[in-house]
Amino acid sequence: MEDALFLLAPEMETASIGVETEFQSGCEIMADPPQLKGAVVNVLKNAVQAMKSGGTIRIDLADSDGRVVATIQDTGIGIGTEELNHILDPFYTTREKGSGLGLAIVQQVVSRHQGQLEITSTPGTGTRVRMIFGRAT
Repeated sequence: MEDALFLLAPEMETASIGVETEFQSGCEIMADPPQLKGAVVNVLKNAVQAMKSGGTIRIDLADSDGRVVATIQDTGIGIGTEELNHILDPFYTTREKGSGLGLAIVQQVVSRHQGQLEITSTPGTGTRVRMIFGRAT
């Protein structure tokens, strides 16, 4: 999480996006760090693109019922119901210069790590992405 935030910090600062974090200690999973960092970067880039007039990204990392839950929530434009039904489809995009691969890749990475991806959104309010993984034993 911290590496992904560091990579995107200049872009977020330029876009007047604030970041709030709360990382619970002891949240460890067995994972490929570069793959997970790439997934988080994709989610954060989407959040930045959804907040052209600034806003806030909140990132929480917590233990919940023996699972590690990473939540990234933005105060962006949100995603409509019809679009939300397709955002994980490869090559589906609503952006003029988008490839439509970002969230499909995130889904693949989370699945490879035996995790679950949950995305909820409200137009005009923002989007919440939750990546849920089993704890390292």
